[in-house]
Amino acid sequence: MEFLMSKKTELCQWLSTDPEYIIEKCEDILSVKQGKAVSSQATAAGKIFLLLDEIMKNGEVACEAFNEILQKEKAHYPGLQQHFSKNTQVSSSPTVYADCNSTVDSRIVTRNRIKKDLIINKTIQAGGVNPSAQQDNLPQHWDSKPATTSVRLYPVQSGSPEYDEVLSLFQATCPDKTIIKIERVQNTNLWNSFQIKKQEMEDRNDGMINERHLFHATSNTTIEHINNNGFNRSYAGKNDAEYGNGTYFAVNASYSADDEFSKPDGEGRKLMYLCRVLTGHFTKGERGMIEPPFRGSSEIRRYDSTTNDTYNPTEFVVFRDCQAYPEYLITFLRV
Repeated sequence: MEFLMSKKTELCQWLSTDPEYIIEKCEDILSVKQGKAVSSQATAAGKIFLLLDEIMKNGEVACEAFNEILQKEKAHYPGLQQHFSKNTQVSSSPTVYADCNSTVDSRIVTRNRIKKDLIINKTIQAGGVNPSAQQDNLPQHWDSKPATTSVRLYPVQSGSPEYDEVLSLFQATCPDKTIIKIERVQNTNLWNSFQIKKQEMEDRNDGMINERHLFHATSNTTIEHINNNGFNRSYAGKNDAEYGNGTYFAVNASYSADDEFSKPDGEGRKLMYLCRVLTGHFTKGERGMIEPPFRGSSEIRRYDSTTNDTYNPTEFVVFRDCQAYPEYLITFLRV
């Protein structure tokens, strides 16, 4: 796991040349739901970053198995091959495990242990007890904060895996933009509301990819409101609300970086959020919509969001404020 965390940015660069290839090789160390989530990401960098995140979530055994896959498939990725040629190779010899009576191929035991871990994780998600999550239900990487406030902005350290992940997602379509700083928005009330909505959608949309990382342009006049209260769909129409009167999010940072959406200040500084957005089932939006239409012939269930293009979406619109969480505030230069 230490290797994945320390080399996350490099792995993203190396593996993004052909993300589908490595994703297919990892099918034994991901659940079906995880695999679908990874494949659904719009950009190559987004797919690899989520792939690495999901593998690390599955624990040390999954990380070890992934290292073996990287060793085996390094010839497919020149950057990866060059890295391994400079470092000690991981042994592929059989391994003796304390819970086994004989020496067996490490890959067989690894695969079985990962499947067991995935079953355990699925049980926990279905209602089992997770002591850490039960205690506060907040991300483990969040910094501690004074009990007197539920909202804080924390600077993300440049060069950290967290910073590099946001940087890569931003620069995937904005390579010419210079980031000044990245701040993590820690709002416990918004986070908990978002998680409740996410769980409700996951229960309803079995096997559906509900959450995406999307961008939202903003300005100095609105960030305090968003940080404290989240997104407000009542502002729909401030820009052209072509796909409904909701809150708009972009797949690509380059769209949100346009001057039409993120206005530069006097020094050329601009702002955008990298958000977690619950898009769920989506359909083509239309001007004037105040909520998504019903799904098919149903008169009860509506789509969860709308989009500009159901086959190749670049914009999503949500009509419930709790369906989006402003996770990172990015300050960058216009040129």
